[in-house]
Amino acid sequence: MNLIHRRAKTDDLKEIVSLLADDKLGRSREQASDEVAQNYIDAFVKIDSDPNQYLMVLESDEEIMGTCHLTLMHSLTFAGSTRLQIEAVRVHSSARGQNIGQQMIEFAISWGKEH
Repeated sequence: MNLIHRRAKTDDLKEIVSLLADDKLGRSREQASDEVAQNYIDAFVKIDSDPNQYLMVLESDEEIMGTCHLTLMHSLTFAGSTRLQIEAVRVHSSARGQNIGQQMIEFAISWGKEH
């Protein structure tokens, strides 16, 4: 499967929220529906405007196969280092077991090193 990663766009929110809701914990806390709730749109705007954050989507043939949220965190520990936090990692249920999560983490680490 040929995968590319890119910065999420507003048009991706419905699919991203669906991915976040597609597990035991997500079903109880996320609001996946035909219309994206305003709180997700508001959060997306804040994330997208912050250069230290990258809301990644993974695509294959223009279909979103996964997502994760990356945050660069400046720290006083390790002599003023910058660390990468990776969260909200999800792979589409139809694509699980195909090493997509591993590839996404590799893309994430590469992005973190670049920034």
